[in-house]
Amino acid sequence: MVSSAARVCRMIVGVALVALGLSLGVGPAAAHSSLVSSNPAADSALEQPPTAIELTFNQDISESFATIAVRDDTDTQIEVSAPSVVGTVVTARLPTGLAAGGFTVGYRVVSADGHPITGEFTFTVAAGVAATDTGEAAPAIPGGSSVADRPAQDTHRGDDPDGSLDSNWIVVVVILAVVLGLAIIGGLLLYSSRRHSDEDPTDRPGAGDSK
Repeated sequence: MVSSAARVCRMIVGVALVALGLSLGVGPAAAHSSLVSSNPAADSALEQPPTAIELTFNQDISESFATIAVRDDTDTQIEVSAPSVVGTVVTARLPTGLAAGGFTVGYRVVSADGHPITGEFTFTVAAGVAATDTGEAAPAIPGGSSVADRPAQDTHRGDDPDGSLDSNWIVVVVILAVVLGLAIIGGLLLYSSRRHSDEDPTDRPGAGDSK
């Protein structure tokens, strides 16, 4: 009886250790890529129109699937350069002489681990200010197709890293609760088997003699 209970306890401990290992790996494995910062910043009010849109992510971005689109407050598409990707930073140049008003930046990229990231944010440029053309040609960027020529992209807000972290912690708590429950069950089984063995009269010397 004791040996059977011990085997059950060992099995429970093994399962608990595996579950604990999985819970420790949930956080890093499920942490998806997300937008860290942008220039212009989201909801910012600028005195000078920007010359480029720069997006910084928390992981390297694939050069093959980066898209940035800009619309003004009349929903007119602003022609921008094809995005250039350097590690975690994606940049698209804006035309000079950008008019004052509100603008919406939409983006769709794919991180190096294959996770798609889409979202949008807005910024405004103060009235009566326009960028001046210095006469210098903008740096050539490979794949000179305009973002305006690319398929329309999703315009919902970007991934919420806080939400994903909350869900990860829920998974961790559930797994730890299962581990604790298995440990308690194993302890009760072991205690019960030992108590039964101690109280079994057949285990006592001379208990089987009827003389």
